[in-house]
Amino acid sequence: MGKKKKKMPKKEIINEMAGKFGALGNPKNISILYYLSERDNPASRKEISEGVGILESSISKYMEKLEDEGYVKRIKQEGTKELRYKLKKDTKYILDKIYEMALDDIKMKAGKYKLLFEKYDSLAKEK
Repeated sequence: MGKKKKKMPKKEIINEMAGKFGALGNPKNISILYYLSERDNPASRKEISEGVGILESSISKYMEKLEDEGYVKRIKQEGTKELRYKLKKDTKYILDKIYEMALDDIKMKAGKYKLLFEKYDSLAKEK
């Protein structure tokens, strides 16, 4: 049995996740981490740029922040100057937990709005 890969969440969920923690407070960082989690092999800056839709010239600053905070590991390709990146083991667990928290928050907000709309509808019907 192979590992079940998670698909990149919708932007609404990524934005909710981004509000939770430091480097993870940036939706682009979360998108990068999810992109790396979907891969079997480490990715180059160019691959990350293309996979996430961020200018390649900007990727280095995001990767440096993610590496400094311990979410990714930088790997130098043997015999080349190319750097590649992969997730550290605990990062997948952290992403899963933040994802669950973001979904819970979205569901809670949706529930509040549903109650407001139901109340509004019932008041409108009374008139």
